[in-house]
Amino acid sequence: MSHLPTPCHQFSRSHSHVNRRDASRVRRTRQLSSILCAIRFDRGFVLACLVISGVAFAADLPRTPFSGIYGATVGAGSVVGWQRLGGENPAIIGLPGYGASASGFAPFGLEGVRVSEVETFYDRARFGLSFAWKHLADDAGPNASRLRFQGVWRTSHAFSAGGFLSAESDGEDAPGFGGGLGVLAHPHRFASLGIVFDNAPDLWGRTTRAHFGIDAGSPLPPSFGRRSAWRISAEYAHLFGVPSGFARGEWRFGFGLRLHEMMGVYAGYAPQVQTMGLGVRFGLGGFEGYSAMRRHAALGGTTVQGVGWRSVGLVRVASGVSP
Repeated sequence: MSHLPTPCHQFSRSHSHVNRRDASRVRRTRQLSSILCAIRFDRGFVLACLVISGVAFAADLPRTPFSGIYGATVGAGSVVGWQRLGGENPAIIGLPGYGASASGFAPFGLEGVRVSEVETFYDRARFGLSFAWKHLADDAGPNASRLRFQGVWRTSHAFSAGGFLSAESDGEDAPGFGGGLGVLAHPHRFASLGIVFDNAPDLWGRTTRAHFGIDAGSPLPPSFGRRSAWRISAEYAHLFGVPSGFARGEWRFGFGLRLHEMMGVYAGYAPQVQTMGLGVRFGLGGFEGYSAMRRHAALGGTTVQGVGWRSVGLVRVASGVSP
């Protein structure tokens, strides 16, 4: 595995070449580089840290899902539809109804930097629509935001397909636009399969990503609690158009244990970025809350909080059992 011979020098040189932005972003990257430069890193690891933290040069907004239970699973389960909102797969659809959610965090405790996301959805028997707004606020400015609109069509009880369009701005350059397509299949109540292709502005201008996910799970005996269930997920994302020497793939693994319809415990692990997560979901009726801690091996912890509401009870995305 190749290592950077002089991490601080390489970090600074990449910043001057890619960024060329105002002092506020320099401040953010210096906060992170002060930690990174103390250790020898693989090039792909350095890049992954920047992108997942939400303070990378040209990718201010984090790509890894963090809303709801995804704050605890480090994004795992978002391709196979563990939750109606916040995932990467536009083919996710729930039971007929509507709802909304809000989540937020301060990445690694960086001063004056906050990331938040607000989403809403409306689903019918055969189709669904959703809208999301993700925002990075910096007390020193400028801010960054992304709007995402997606639609999904359920062709059968076990298959759905969808797409999304997005627009994002960092407060300085002209808005960038992206889009993607996804499919979600439930060949058996025990398992789900998901595939997503998307293209959006990124660190190198534009990057195409392919996501593949599979999960498995089942209900637990009634003695464990009402509507208790477990589920595990493995997902892989591959980036196209990435310069040589940088990581092009990332694995994520997730585990969900619903102890009761009002309580669940979730965990996730992303080995390429050395990040683990653990959190809980709690709720009553259509209301629910989320609290999670993500822990990076070198950069420390990030606390993610969220709330949600929906017009129907515990939502199953399609067939099978959600965690």
